[in-house]
Amino acid sequence: MSNVVHLRPAAFSSTDSSTATPTAEENSSPATAVAAPSAPTRRSSTPPKRGLTEAFVADLAHGPARYEVRDPKASGLRLRVAAAPGNTKAWVWYAVDGGKRLCITLGRWPAVTVDAARLELEKMKARKASGALAQHLEQKDAPPPVAPGALLLREVAEDYYRTQIKGKVRYPEAVRAVIDNHVIPRLGPLEVAKLTTRVLREPAELAVNGGAEVYAAKVLQVTKAIVRFAVERGDLEIDVGAPLRPKSLGIVTSRRRTRSLDDAELGPVLAAVDTLGEPTRTLMQLLLLTGVRTGELLRARWSEIDLDAAVWTIPPERQKLRKEREQDAKPWRVPLSAPAVTLLKHLRTFDRKSPWVAASSESAEGHVTDKVLGRALRRLQGSEPQRDGKSPRPAALKLEGQRVSPHDFRRALRGWLARNACPLEVAERCLGHSLRALGGVVATYAADDLFDARREWMERWAAHLDAHRTGAESVMS
Repeated sequence: MSNVVHLRPAAFSSTDSSTATPTAEENSSPATAVAAPSAPTRRSSTPPKRGLTEAFVADLAHGPARYEVRDPKASGLRLRVAAAPGNTKAWVWYAVDGGKRLCITLGRWPAVTVDAARLELEKMKARKASGALAQHLEQKDAPPPVAPGALLLREVAEDYYRTQIKGKVRYPEAVRAVIDNHVIPRLGPLEVAKLTTRVLREPAELAVNGGAEVYAAKVLQVTKAIVRFAVERGDLEIDVGAPLRPKSLGIVTSRRRTRSLDDAELGPVLAAVDTLGEPTRTLMQLLLLTGVRTGELLRARWSEIDLDAAVWTIPPERQKLRKEREQDAKPWRVPLSAPAVTLLKHLRTFDRKSPWVAASSESAEGHVTDKVLGRALRRLQGSEPQRDGKSPRPAALKLEGQRVSPHDFRRALRGWLARNACPLEVAERCLGHSLRALGGVVATYAADDLFDARREWMERWAAHLDAHRTGAESVMS
């Protein structure tokens, strides 16, 4: 199985937001545990001064967030402990080789013991010192020879995307990213007729070992769907992907988040967000002010926004609707508070020619991608690598409980509405939720978007946020 991940500025660029916490091999700071905020472990996740032991590793618990523990006896060796309900513990080494930042997986504990991991690390370091590391990794990953004219999996994957995904699902780019970044690199050069269950594990296993235990479920799903597609059209007789189960691969299929932000946490969050660069800072502030979903904001076009009327109209194809409901759905109007209008005018100055509100010259799509905001929040919380591969900067945002994600901003709004006795139907409409499923009297408001009532509450929410600012300067002030 491949054991290397290339870490780019968008580390695990198409993967899960829970990226690794890489530190360059040359970083020789004292051995300590590297953990996400409040990651509960054993009695202590601080490693023994003489080095990790089998008993210590066995006793490390899986907390609400993934964390890593350094081995004081082997510089550069780390044990990555998956977040619960995941159950994997993997040995990793972060290295910079040929100008590339690499996260190399040395194996999983307990199959690879502490001593075996140290030995494998020394071998890898020796290869790096002799300039043979890249060649070793290439040889390890080199595909087997194929027969002339044989059907390759990358051809099937392309046909699957063209006939089953493109134009038929809401976000085809998400499937495209899995195919391009996980399936084709690992399985693309292989003959379809020679695929085995064992080799089909590799894309998902690599994602798990890279720390993306939740995102690995999507990788496995797409991999198995491509194989089923090959079986259905007669390219393969047996569905060799059918036996694969998420649990056996260490994939976390359900990690229900309960994180929100209470009033006491809003000030620190706003102050930390103010330290971000543009346009990320303004986009974060807009998420808080509007309560919209991340994808709705990042894919918003200026043609949808009327700054004079302070209204943003989201078309049905970008609302969170089932495909069959899009045809009958109406555009959704989002009331913009005065601070939100100010922020949007500020965003407009960055790129007046782009049709995108969240314009980005660095993205192939032309707008800021979904992972950018998540990475920014992870950096603020000290759990995202710097671009040079060094240790994360000290956390600018330290809160108890689960790590904060962009979606938690919506929960913060919903929680505030509930605490301030906002009528249920208005509160749900503020988040763009349907009222039909609630039933009873509330369902009678299903056809009404309650726009005026929502505008009043969103202005109050904006004033509430302003009251919790800590004095940092920004266009929200």
